[in-house]
Amino acid sequence: MSDDDGIRLALGGLAVAITDEQGPDGEPVDLGRWGRLVLETAHEEGVSAGTIDVLMVDVETITALNVEHMGAVGPTDVLSFPLDDSDDLELPGVTRHVGDIVLCPEIAIRQAPGHAGTPDAEFVSDSRRAPPPRTRPRRTRRNRRNAIP
Repeated sequence: MSDDDGIRLALGGLAVAITDEQGPDGEPVDLGRWGRLVLETAHEEGVSAGTIDVLMVDVETITALNVEHMGAVGPTDVLSFPLDDSDDLELPGVTRHVGDIVLCPEIAIRQAPGHAGTPDAEFVSDSRRAPPPRTRPRRTRRNRRNAIP
């Protein structure tokens, strides 16, 4: 993974892979800042070990995922796909995958003033209250390739 499309960060036993798949017309994002925000939020929520994948996507992609997984029409700023919220499921030698987060920076920026105030606060607020999705998102070939082992 090049620095142009993604990064990996870790804090203790928790690792985040964050990838920008918005394309050339997407909102500029500081992947390191967003990755640190994910790590800090996860730790505040009591998640101390595992992996989290974060995808930054465009409006078209988040709209399609919102329809497919949540049954909602139109775009949203954040979709969370928690896979495992219990430490009871840990297996020796197996890294727990906590879940996937799909974020649309354009929508987060647009909605933040009327909701949480800032895009960071909007992301944290939405990811904490997200209802469980109907199904796990399909892994793109690129996302599978970049997943943390």
